Amino acid sequence: MTARTLDGKIIRDQIFAELKDEVRLLTAAGVRPGLAAVLVGENPASQLYVKAKSPPAKRLAYPALSSRRRPPSPRSICSPSSKI
Repeated sequence: MTARTLDGKIIRDQIFAELKDEVRLLTAAGVRPGLAAVLVGENPASQLYVKAKSPPAKRLAYPALSSRRRPPSPRSICSPSSKI
């Protein structure tokens, strides 16, 4: 078996072309695809991950929304009256 070099950019572009068609079909059927993320806390890795999702969403022409929330206090997590 011989080694084969893969070009990640070409594969990415092929996947995006397929997804664009799917998004177009869904939109024509009245379904509006989108991406939503909720960040809880201030983890830099999580912030970077969510930030990296926005450009592909724009490229596929669907909305990407994010919301930031404060982490719950340990007291509210352990409270028997806390609601989920």
